[in-house]
Amino acid sequence: MTIKNQILIANIVENFNQYDTIYIGFPNWGGKAPNIINTFLESYDLTNKKIIPFGTYHSSGVGETDIYLKPSCEKTNYVNAVAFQMGDLDVIDLWL
Repeated sequence: MTIKNQILIANIVENFNQYDTIYIGFPNWGGKAPNIINTFLESYDLTNKKIIPFGTYHSSGVGETDIYLKPSCEKTNYVNAVAFQMGDLDVIDLWL
C-alpha cells in the first residue's frame, strides 16, 4: 500500500485493504469536516469501499460537509454525512 500523504498524518492504518466499510468521524467545524479528513481519505485507495462520514457540532449542523468530502471519495459508495449535536451520545449510539 502506498501512502501519499504520510508526512501529514501521524499514523497509518495497518491492513487498510481488509476493510470494506469505513466510518470516519470528526468535529464539524463551520459546517464542514477539518481538512485533515480529506488528507486521510486521499491517502488510501478507497475504490469500492463504503464511506460513512459523521460529525459532531455545536451549532453548524452537517452544513456543506458532503460538498467538501465527496471529491476525496471517488470510486466509492459514499453515504451522505450525518451530524450529531455535541452531547447527544445516546443518539450516536442508536445511529451506530
